[in-house]
Amino acid sequence: MDKAIAVDFGGTGIKIGVTQGDKILMKAPTLPTASFESPAAIIEAMCHTARHLLQEHPDATAIGLGMPGWTDFHRGVLYQLTNVPVWNHEVPVRDIMQKALNL
Repeated sequence: MDKAIAVDFGGTGIKIGVTQGDKILMKAPTLPTASFESPAAIIEAMCHTARHLLQEHPDATAIGLGMPGWTDFHRGVLYQLTNVPVWNHEVPVRDIMQKALNL
């Protein structure tokens, strides 16, 4: 079974880890959501954390994000995050993270 980077984006914290099936293999420290001033800063912090996890698990083949907001799943765009006031416009999260992480 393939490994994946999993992101659980919440209004107070962003949890990121490595999973394999229903097992959590590694967890990174939680990122405090309110400490970021823009969607770009949030995405960069998620990518930085994912890169660290990939150093320990280079065989991870995908990344999955659970993000609470208005999305276009097919385009990979997140329009607004319900509990994150700085995220109030369209951001192509999938494309940005695919390019940054090659996943």
